[in-house]
Amino acid sequence: MSNIRRLINLLIYILLAPVIGHEEACTQIAEKGRNEDRIYERILKKVKARGLISARTIEEELIMISKNFETSGVDSTVHFEYLQMKVTEHLTSLKKRYTDMLSAVLTGVIGIFMFSIMLSLFASSLIMRTLFLLTPLAFIINIHMNQIEMVEYDYVKPLMFAALVTAVSVPLLYVFAKYLTLLQIIKLALVIFSVSFSFLYIPQLYKFIDLILNINRRIIKPIHELLWNPTSVRMRTDTLFEKEINRLVELGRGICSPWFIGRVSRLVDYLVDLVKSSVRSSMMYGLFIPVGFLLIMYSLSIFTRLSLPPLPSSYNQISNIPIMISLFNLYNKYQASIMNILGCTVTSVLTGKTLHSIGLGICIIPVMLLISKMVTGL
Repeated sequence: MSNIRRLINLLIYILLAPVIGHEEACTQIAEKGRNEDRIYERILKKVKARGLISARTIEEELIMISKNFETSGVDSTVHFEYLQMKVTEHLTSLKKRYTDMLSAVLTGVIGIFMFSIMLSLFASSLIMRTLFLLTPLAFIINIHMNQIEMVEYDYVKPLMFAALVTAVSVPLLYVFAKYLTLLQIIKLALVIFSVSFSFLYIPQLYKFIDLILNINRRIIKPIHELLWNPTSVRMRTDTLFEKEINRLVELGRGICSPWFIGRVSRLVDYLVDLVKSSVRSSMMYGLFIPVGFLLIMYSLSIFTRLSLPPLPSSYNQISNIPIMISLFNLYNKYQASIMNILGCTVTSVLTGKTLHSIGLGICIIPVMLLISKMVTGL
């Protein structure tokens, strides 16, 4: 996951290095003691020990540029403008990489769903088809590594509460076993788990939604107000993103110079633009993932309805045709329902993670099951 603290440290460095020097800037950032902060301390020790180094990260590149500029006596304004250009290029590359990654995920997921039709017609193993439906979960790691962390969630309490409610509810569902099939009980257990999890997760998700809808008022406006009223501006710190941005606000308030606050405002604008673009891309690509899954399940439900009962006589006549064997015997409505439940769960989690988080994916499982029921009848 793109660590928001690491991005803020980049902005703090390019603000301080032209003013107080690269060594002092690295020291001030590393004082906090977190791993993201100590990166600068380690790079500074490497530079002092080895002199000129080949930059492999954006932090190393910025420190080497600052060292060279200080040695050559470059003006501080030129120094800042050049560092800002490098950081802007880095943020632009992050934006492009995230969009390319989402495009690759969407293409890969739709390809997997389409290939599942072929697998369902030819493969004789339900386990093989089930494992194939689980493969989209691998994309979650890639998405997680490229998303910008904006809100810290407590997953322990929602998961424990959901597990407890489900554990109590499932035995009660078996009381109605004569009226419900096993698959219906599994669906109800999934819905109970999702709803219970949502009860404690949605209030946390509301912080993110409120931040995105009011990001200009909650972040951009307070920073701009520092220019004419630096003493009374206080930024909310309800989310991780706001807590980290507040470090820039406090830095601007501490120096309390219009030209410095103007630089802070410009850098925050770039960062907020990156966040807005990432959220737009997540919404655009994330909403297409369940569409591909529902189309595939609709096609498979058609095959299920078209297949005839596997009568012994007809079975002997067509036993040499693999597709017809699969349609008559292997892909019956029961197996289609199993794949539908599993596919809805996997698609919900992947969609939720693409939109924002895995927690959101757990919350939308009942919605996906309902839509799939309306579309496929399974």
